[in-house]
Amino acid sequence: MVKNQIIKLGVSSNVKRKMIEFMNIGELARATGLSTDTLRFYEKSGLIERPDRSANGYRRYTTEHAERVNLVKTAKALGFSLAEVRGVLPKLDHGTLTRGEIESRLTAKLVDIERQMQHLQALKDHLLATAKTLTCEASDPISVVL
Repeated sequence: MVKNQIIKLGVSSNVKRKMIEFMNIGELARATGLSTDTLRFYEKSGLIERPDRSANGYRRYTTEHAERVNLVKTAKALGFSLAEVRGVLPKLDHGTLTRGEIESRLTAKLVDIERQMQHLQALKDHLLATAKTLTCEASDPISVVL
């Protein structure tokens, strides 16, 4: 028996769980905290499914759209790029994304963040060392260009 597990990614959703049949783009923007331009970009980029349109041409988003937007938003908050998110969506949609794959991606992101932190620490150390070499008065002109 295959058991699907729901993974909580740690960002709360403003999407109400009551039955909302359809939302226009402004309502979806308010529910997710994103701009309408961002939502249109996500749609054009294939991060969210194109919604049906009403007779007057307005997009008709569902709670599933809001949940997908919040998934993308959460992944971005965890440091994943939109390309990285887009890469896992097909497996997620088909129910073939495994815990092992998620762990692997999380571990790789942690390694990447650690590398960035080391780089930033080295940059900080260099800046501090440079600041210590300044021996003149604060108001004195400097003849050396950094």
